[in-house]
Amino acid sequence: MFYTCHYCGHLGTEATREDEHLYPASSGGTSTVSSCRPCNRQKGAKTQYAYAQWLLEHPEEMRPGVPYADSDRRPFVHRTLGVHV
Repeated sequence: MFYTCHYCGHLGTEATREDEHLYPASSGGTSTVSSCRPCNRQKGAKTQYAYAQWLLEHPEEMRPGVPYADSDRRPFVHRTLGVHV
């Protein structure tokens, strides 16, 4: 079974898939999306809006090919913040 990471678009297998809370579980978030391990770890307890803001401040983490060759976090930032990067 394959999945697509909500944040970077990486097409992965169940071995690299993690359930990611859109809003932190520590804040009562219950709905989840599929995420790759690097994005899930990097987002941590941030909301998806705060994570998109963080990515804007760290453009090296947003460029194509990070963390996987097929990754690109720019569409996530654009969807979340409405900012073209």
